[in-house]
Amino acid sequence: MADFKKLADQASAKAALDAAKGAARRAFDDLTMSDEDKALRAAEEEKQARIRKWKWIAGGVVAVLVFLAVMSILAKLWAWIVLLAVIAVVGYAGFWFVTSKLKPKVEVAEVREKKELPAARIEAPAETEDFEARAREAEQAERRAADARRAEAAAKEQAIEDELAALKAKNKPKV
Repeated sequence: MADFKKLADQASAKAALDAAKGAARRAFDDLTMSDEDKALRAAEEEKQARIRKWKWIAGGVVAVLVFLAVMSILAKLWAWIVLLAVIAVVGYAGFWFVTSKLKPKVEVAEVREKKELPAARIEAPAETEDFEARAREAEQAERRAADARRAEAAAKEQAIEDELAALKAKNKPKV
């Protein structure tokens, strides 16, 4: 990124220097040129302006022709473009419908697969009971942590309210 910034700075410095040189050369020429030389220069500049004008006109005509050619092609192919758009919309709608209707069924099937493990339960019932006990303990620990967080938040809120009441009592106007 720094290299691009450095290149841009160098390019802008070079352009500014060239513009300053051109302005200085033009000012020097205005002071030192004779009237005939100034007339020749003015005629050359006028010729360049005419050429530039015709280039702009030719560029505009070419741009209009290209635009008309593209519009002609689109006019001939509009039915195909509309057909492709319709196919894309129908395809997306079908994809959305299938995924939204299929996803709950896949989740139910996954739950059934997890529930249907009779061989694993027969072989190691102690591990399953131990897992369930650990899960219950984890839930209880989460509840205790949540209760502690709520109690801490309530204590902070009460402290703020007490401090606010003390400030109000302190700043109460004396009558």
